[in-house]
Amino acid sequence: MTTEESVLNSFLLNSELTDNLTLKQFINLFPIAYRKNSLIKTLYREFQLERNRIRETIKDNIVEECKKLEQ
Repeated sequence: MTTEESVLNSFLLNSELTDNLTLKQFINLFPIAYRKNSLIKTLYREFQLERNRIRETIKDNIVEECKKLEQ
């Protein structure tokens, strides 16, 4: 891993900078009347999957950009 790649990974993918939420935090974003709805857990799983896809795309983009810098 190059220095640039390491810096970008640390900055863009550092756990402190991500917007991951616990299920409880996610549920609390909804109005009280909807918090017990079973679909919230499904929505939360979808949210997690999408965040993971985005993180993987960012990782791939970092690798590609660093390859361009080496050329």
